[in-house]
Amino acid sequence: MFDQSLIQRAREGSQDAMGQLAQAVKPRLCAYFYRVALNYDLAEDLSQETLLEMIKSLKDLREPEHFWGWLYRIASNKFLNHCRQKKTQQATEQTLVDALADRIKRQQKEHGVSSLLQTELSRAVIVAIGRLEAQERSILSLRCFDQLAYSDIAGALETSETNARVLFYRAKQSLKKELVRQGLNKGSLLMALGFFGYLTEPAEAGIAAATTTASVTIPASMVSVPMTTTILATCGMKGIFLAAGILTVSSVLIVTSINQPAAPKDISVLPQRQEVRSFHFTTQSRNNSPGTPSSLSKGAYEQWFYYPENIEGPVFTRMQRWSPDHKKQQCTWLQNGDGNYYYHAGEKIVYLQNHRLWSRNLERILVRRLPTDEPKFCDFLDQIENNLKKGLVQQRDSKTGLLIQAVDDRFANSRGFQTTYEYNGIEGTFFDYNWPASIPIRDERDPMRKRGWTYFQIDGTMDEKPLSGYGRTPFVYNPSKEHPAWLILQLGDGKRILDTKEVAVILDSEGKEIARYAGHRFFKGLLRPWMGMHTIDIIRRDAAKQEIPFETIQLSDYSKSGSDEAYYADAKIICNDKSQSQKVRMTYLVAMKDDVLKSVEIKVSDIHGSTHNATMEFTYLEDISKLPLEWKEPQVAPPTSPVLPDNGIRWLIDLANHTLVSQ
Repeated sequence: MFDQSLIQRAREGSQDAMGQLAQAVKPRLCAYFYRVALNYDLAEDLSQETLLEMIKSLKDLREPEHFWGWLYRIASNKFLNHCRQKKTQQATEQTLVDALADRIKRQQKEHGVSSLLQTELSRAVIVAIGRLEAQERSILSLRCFDQLAYSDIAGALETSETNARVLFYRAKQSLKKELVRQGLNKGSLLMALGFFGYLTEPAEAGIAAATTTASVTIPASMVSVPMTTTILATCGMKGIFLAAGILTVSSVLIVTSINQPAAPKDISVLPQRQEVRSFHFTTQSRNNSPGTPSSLSKGAYEQWFYYPENIEGPVFTRMQRWSPDHKKQQCTWLQNGDGNYYYHAGEKIVYLQNHRLWSRNLERILVRRLPTDEPKFCDFLDQIENNLKKGLVQQRDSKTGLLIQAVDDRFANSRGFQTTYEYNGIEGTFFDYNWPASIPIRDERDPMRKRGWTYFQIDGTMDEKPLSGYGRTPFVYNPSKEHPAWLILQLGDGKRILDTKEVAVILDSEGKEIARYAGHRFFKGLLRPWMGMHTIDIIRRDAAKQEIPFETIQLSDYSKSGSDEAYYADAKIICNDKSQSQKVRMTYLVAMKDDVLKSVEIKVSDIHGSTHNATMEFTYLEDISKLPLEWKEPQVAPPTSPVLPDNGIRWLIDLANHTLVSQ
């Protein structure tokens, strides 16, 4: 539109440059104000006020490269001041539709498009956008139509860049929901934005003189939505053009389905399983409070997950609980690289907690599942948690194994609840802490969690011979970078295990290396709190990956009492595995509220009547100021050759059997 020299000359006092600058920015300002205020006359007035403020304040602009962020900050403040002074609601959706009626009719006469089709589409889109909050329309306009960087949006809205990303994501989600309420599907987001952008371009109705044919271009990557088959172009070269991930609306002619079921997702656009970095879905949940019908829906839980490294690594979680009618936001949970947060909507307090979320019904604690879990893994869990899926129909992509959608018919007052799984549409910054500073934080963490990591000690036996060890474990992801987990374990038969992030080895009684594995191999089946799930889920998922059957028993009467004490009571995991030659029983004790492994016992019996036992008890150090001198991270040379394969949690069986060499 103009180069930086024009801004510089205007800052230096050139009247000619100021005039050119005002003329250049006015169309964008007018369009922005109309998209936020939904009122042509008000947009014109606020644009004039902003231009006067711009000219008066140009000398104070310290970073000309961030001119647009600076200008939109002035514009945003002008609009907010207007709202405070008037104390009135913005234009109603009906007023907005009527204001655009003449423009739409002229387009219909020009291009011969069905009047009914255009009217229905325009009304659906405009009503949906009209129901958004002004701030939501503001950030959509700044990002999609003005294509500002997040740093400039942050300046315009006087917030952090991280929060600007979160606000933009939420605005998109809000618009999707409103589009669905108007009979369009979620895939119509890009189309709706393009259509709205065109209709509000500064071309007519006194906003600014421009050509009679406006054009709006929105990169699809900017809104992170897939191309869908619900957008069609008509009339030759005019209409909606989709090319190289760009949506261009020129003399808008749109054909789409109104009040029709959402078109099936094009599963060919799904990423490969190993390429998934994030996903989003909304599920219905039971009311698990004692005394309530088990089929009673408690509400909808919208969930977002993010892998900061890869699909096999740690995971971040954000969850928003909605009212049963899916309109009112309630409590919120956030588990990121720094801690575990719970926002109590009633108390308006954020709690920082030791434990992560777990899932349960009235009778038992369930295993947390992810839509990225492999079908074979899920089939095994289905056998463990029998009857839980009765009334739930899930659809998977045959190529990737990823969940695509589900229909849940298990709830008496919410039949046929549909869940759609969306992949790779969320950035890591969405999981940053973003509650306002005015909301108090109640830190309930122990000293270990406040530190983010700690040391632990292991005391146990191998067939009555002493077993001992020590190590370090981070509780959340970010501290794991500076304080990664490591383990030194002295076995009852004289062998030693050294396990670090990079490599794990077994040494014989003379200190000679006899086996080498990938790092953190011997944490499998034990403690791995930095992975982003509750300890009880980490252990059970480790068992399920090796197809070891288990049952979960909470040491309380929660199903009867419903008390907090019973809800947080310790739980046991009992793994029972057998083959033709042996039977195995592994018993874990997990502290639910502290979210740590307390102990594990392994018993192996063979067909000859021989029995082997191993036990481990874990102690976690809150005070690390007086550590034994020998408690130092082991130094292990990096591998120079391929490491041996491991058998996951089954190493504990080999430990008890005294066969832990190269399995």
